[in-house]
Amino acid sequence: MRHSKFFFGAIAIAASVGFAAPAAAIPATWSGPFSLHLNPLDFTIGTGTLKPGLPHTHLDLNGSSLGHQSIQYAGPLSVTINTIPATFPQNEIVFCDDLKDSVTPNHTYNNYFASDPAAPADVVSYLNVGSLATAHEIMGLTALGTDDFNKGTLTPELGAALQMAIWELEYGGTATFSGDANFQTVVADLIAGAAADYTFFTSSANFLVPWTFSQLEAPCSSKNVGLITKDSRCQTQGLLLAIPGIPLNNVPEPITLTLFGAGLAGVAAYRRRRQVRD
Repeated sequence: MRHSKFFFGAIAIAASVGFAAPAAAIPATWSGPFSLHLNPLDFTIGTGTLKPGLPHTHLDLNGSSLGHQSIQYAGPLSVTINTIPATFPQNEIVFCDDLKDSVTPNHTYNNYFASDPAAPADVVSYLNVGSLATAHEIMGLTALGTDDFNKGTLTPELGAALQMAIWELEYGGTATFSGDANFQTVVADLIAGAAADYTFFTSSANFLVPWTFSQLEAPCSSKNVGLITKDSRCQTQGLLLAIPGIPLNNVPEPITLTLFGAGLAGVAAYRRRRQVRD
């Protein structure tokens, strides 16, 4: 995931040299089209009725603005993004922010566009939740899940709970998971801490370069790039990408500083001895 910043810098260059669509065809804060390949579902970081073996697990979002929703899989998705023509594939972990549309594993889509991480308003517009604070909570959960994945601490239950928490914030309702009677409590706890998560990951007090976010959308027509929302018709499922920042604690360790200081002392001593001899 550390390569995300390189990827988005590279796609801007690709657009300028003609690998992507002409800049005049889409808003200035968007790039594309890109190919997006949805890799096989990884049940070590997500779960659902597609999970191999019996008994099947069931996830539901009851009482949402869309009514009862039975969900086959919940958790982050592994995708491979590339330019068209292909130049440099980039593997990313994304979360779905569009419950009513779907994507198919092992399938490549050639009409995805990516918003500029420097333009968070594009992410907020797509989420269309009527509240900037709620949009920030969704981004905070996406960053938390991505960070846990990078650290290797993302369990299947937590991956599913993070995705269901994102959907609860977008559509309301109550998440249930047949494999865990405590599932909604986990989801509620994640939502309760989501605002703090967003503040933490986007704060310059914690990161030399704070986390940023990009919206991945695939409208039926490039004329609709930047105009559609999670509630729009004629699109492929929208995806939210959290781009890791650079922590402030990326500094030399104490032992390194000690050795560095010892080296400086040695140089100073050598210079003094040389001055005496001269």
